[in-house]
Amino acid sequence: MTNSYQLPDHGRIQCALCHHPQSYGFDRTRTEENGWRITNNPLAWGGTEPEVVVLGFSKGPTQSGSLTALPHDSIAYRGGRSAVAKILHHIGLLERPEVRLVDSLIGDRNGRIHFGSLIRCTVERWDEQERFWKGTGGGMLDRFVATSFGSEIAQNCGSTFLAHLPSRTHLVVMLGLGSKLNYVRSCRALFEHIRPGPWKQLNDIAYTDNQIVVVHTEHFASQGNLLPNWLSGEKHERGQLGLLAQEAVKQARIQLSKDVRGIAIPPLARTLPTNGSADRSRRDSHRLHGDSLSEPTLDPVSAQLGDGHAIPLTDGAIRNGNLSLNSIRHVIPPGGVGGTNRNELGRLFIVRFEPGSSVETDVAGDKMTLRCRGAVREFLKRIGAKLGDNVRIRAEGSRTLVITHQRR
Repeated sequence: MTNSYQLPDHGRIQCALCHHPQSYGFDRTRTEENGWRITNNPLAWGGTEPEVVVLGFSKGPTQSGSLTALPHDSIAYRGGRSAVAKILHHIGLLERPEVRLVDSLIGDRNGRIHFGSLIRCTVERWDEQERFWKGTGGGMLDRFVATSFGSEIAQNCGSTFLAHLPSRTHLVVMLGLGSKLNYVRSCRALFEHIRPGPWKQLNDIAYTDNQIVVVHTEHFASQGNLLPNWLSGEKHERGQLGLLAQEAVKQARIQLSKDVRGIAIPPLARTLPTNGSADRSRRDSHRLHGDSLSEPTLDPVSAQLGDGHAIPLTDGAIRNGNLSLNSIRHVIPPGGVGGTNRNELGRLFIVRFEPGSSVETDVAGDKMTLRCRGAVREFLKRIGAKLGDNVRIRAEGSRTLVITHQRR
């Protein structure tokens, strides 16, 4: 059972619901009330039928001030992507806390993650002392949604973009906790209003209606030590909230595994069996971002038939992991061919080894080999590959390649 719901397409969103009777005028139309202002510039990034939705509160001045000067994909979380990477890594949605991985996900129109904000328009408040409109500041999230104006805007945005989500969406990550978790409570009340159902609290920062799990994390623009403390685990009281977020993401994974389509979903981190710290280190280096909510597993019948494109294993592939895709260039995801070194990466895609782990990589354009040579070498060692054997490579979805082994 599926539905046809989609999130907004990657790009500008034509919506003037909160500005009626004014017409849509991107980044020009504004509506004010009691010291608050919204500017009509709703935006979206990433996929339209994602497994995960990541939402900030609103566009701050570093984003909204760049709408006409920067490419669309450079606007989201501008100046804060390093923090976003750390947050998503901490809760298990990124392989490593690296900005380039966030860049890739934000720009992927068919990706597993959709990025946006709870309030799609830019929210600002009038600062009487400094005499100008501010898009940031302490208590911004809490104070806006606590006003009648802010509550109405939030309900409009929520009803339009969150009330009906794609069937494969099971996790919503809200970037923000609020003062004394006020933002968490306000957002839960909003979800209960726009999505009536059997809502229940999973823990202090997460709640579910048995269809989606909503989890709150630290905000990427948090000041001082708030983010480091949230990331610290058991070392700080606020770190407990980060651990609770990790647990909530695992709950979302379990929910996805019970999807009505009956598809078995791989676990949070599909990794190789380990022996000792060295193996654990190698395992951790190959954990897939977003593998907590992965594509459907390889159908066992297809695996037995060995479907896909056969590539004979050479001595260089077995010894050094130099697996060439030159003969099957057509299956490489768009933009996936990079330059000769890691300073010239192409658009990253997923390679899933079966049996084994999943990694994010590209193709080195000089030799057309997968750049993740260590992962290739580890896979071939694990299956006991011999010269003359084949691997079979098939595309799954728009940005995943599945690699299996075929004996000669």
